[in-house]
Amino acid sequence: MALGQDSARLQAAVRSAKRALTAIEGLGKDYAESAKELAEAISAASQERVLVAIVGSAKRGKSTLVNGLLGRRDDTLAPVGRFPATNVVSVFGAGDALKARVFFQSGAPRQISEHEIRDYACEDRNPSNQKQVERIEVEGPFPGIDRRTLLIDLPGTDNAMAEQHSQTLYAFLPRADAIIFMTTADEPINAAEQGLLRHIHGLGIAGIFFAVNKKDYVRLGELDEAELADGIAHNRKIIEDAGFSSPKIHVISAKDYLEAKPDSGVETLARSVQQLVEEQRITLIADRLEARLRIVLEAVRARCTDEYALARTTTEELESKRTELTKSRRDLERGRPRREADFLREWNAALEDLGRSVKRVERELGDSYAQVIQKKSSADLTSLHQTIHSDVHLALLERLGPEMDKCNTRLDAAQKQLFDSVDFRAFRRSEFEAPKPSKGIAHPLVGSAKIGMSALPALATGAAVLATPGLVGSLIATAAPTVVATWSPFTWLPALVASAGATAVTAAQSAAVVALGTIAAPLSLAALGYAGYRSYRTWKNIRSQERNELQISVKKMIEQACEQVIDDPENGVSAKQRKGPEMLRLFNELVEQQIDSADQGLEDLIKNRPSERRVLELEQRTTVIEGVFRQIEPATAAVRDDRGDGASMLAGMR
Repeated sequence: MALGQDSARLQAAVRSAKRALTAIEGLGKDYAESAKELAEAISAASQERVLVAIVGSAKRGKSTLVNGLLGRRDDTLAPVGRFPATNVVSVFGAGDALKARVFFQSGAPRQISEHEIRDYACEDRNPSNQKQVERIEVEGPFPGIDRRTLLIDLPGTDNAMAEQHSQTLYAFLPRADAIIFMTTADEPINAAEQGLLRHIHGLGIAGIFFAVNKKDYVRLGELDEAELADGIAHNRKIIEDAGFSSPKIHVISAKDYLEAKPDSGVETLARSVQQLVEEQRITLIADRLEARLRIVLEAVRARCTDEYALARTTTEELESKRTELTKSRRDLERGRPRREADFLREWNAALEDLGRSVKRVERELGDSYAQVIQKKSSADLTSLHQTIHSDVHLALLERLGPEMDKCNTRLDAAQKQLFDSVDFRAFRRSEFEAPKPSKGIAHPLVGSAKIGMSALPALATGAAVLATPGLVGSLIATAAPTVVATWSPFTWLPALVASAGATAVTAAQSAAVVALGTIAAPLSLAALGYAGYRSYRTWKNIRSQERNELQISVKKMIEQACEQVIDDPENGVSAKQRKGPEMLRLFNELVEQQIDSADQGLEDLIKNRPSERRVLELEQRTTVIEGVFRQIEPATAAVRDDRGDGASMLAGMR
């Protein structure tokens, strides 16, 4: 698409959004939140700046890279510390003079000096974000950022503050136009990052750049070339498994770049990002506005339609629904023993079969490599020492990966069977209660933090917000508008959580869904990667061993890797077996809460029937918003959920 066509498309998207905003404002104060969100989306698009977010686990070197791209030789603007430092969103943009502002979750922003940034951005001076910082904005004459780009430094996952940091990270991700995903050469992609990768893939973000940091460790003697290559190969496999085909991986040293040393690899990465901005900037911004417009209109239309339908429901119909609800409760209780037995049988059988497969792979690979070692001449043993660790590691990935995939497929089927065994249509509260504008759910697992709608999907393992047949199709008619026809534990849980916010589900229900998401996370190769890396540290010290010692060492390496798959405390086979009954408990708890919520909603509606004037008003609202939706629908294909709000340099992203 030519630049002129891009600009015309963006202008058309802005006009459509403004027309929709006028219509929503005309619906009255009940829709003020939706109007505000759309107004700020229009403001964000008007700035025409691309948001590039730097993402990854804690201590991957994200802030070091940011400082380098800003042209700094210190960490004043993006602090780096011994412990995970960044705990809020920091936004950097080009400007004529250096200035910084801190924005709070409530109240006016505050101008601060660059030396005060650490007081608000870092965990050591703002523990658990006690100062309630929403974001920090810094602008100045930064050579690595042009005026068309905003660089975003985000908190890392997988650290002592993971719950809070992940909430902040996942809430922001749908707003990004491009992402630099940071890993390191000395550690493989971990389980938290694997979930993050799956989530990012589901968002459909146009520009994803993968970077393996700390290549300087080779020069410093912390790694050697073989270990670096092994790490890159392992990370590439994990990235591909998350859905990214043929990913280009930039091998960099953020520290060398910060210190202006040559051959850091960051220069090539920065050029790739700059090329994306130059070629696709307007398209990216138009995509973001169109997606946010459609999301807002979908929510407003659903609310108007539901309110009107409920207003037309008679008291007799509501009483009949309440009778059906009571019958559904009895039927569910009678079917519970068989439902639980069927689930546990399938769940445990899948895991037991995987355990046997892992033992078989362990035995077969041990025998195979024993033969390889025995057949090698003494002269060839030296060269074999140089390569066998990587060979064994890749062989483990190739043999165990398909076995894990088969197990995950069976676990998915067991979960689907469990959820499909309950017809939630009989007690979907959204049928009995007019939806309210969501301002977030107070979640007991993360203290008193407010979770906005864009953050909710992340709490269920970081998957895309998708709806699926069966449970999700019936339980959450108000879930995210993107629909797929395939089942996955990464789809029903996030959609269920999103629906929880849209239909005023209680915090206890949200807690149950989050916990279910943790249990439902699939078995992964990340734990196997750790086993391989740990064994390599030892491997470098035994390369001079003789034949028998080499054979024993290889056997031990295979055994340790397979044991890790079985016994990993968070995501191993044994851990999953223990979590089966816990999933049932949480599922039954969620069912009971849904029934109770629906019953309360029916009771409230029976006691409070709308007047004829109110019914007419709701009908008119529905007609107006349907007309607006028909006007913009052809031009606003749903790309991704870019929900958010804000002002200033990060307008529309508050």
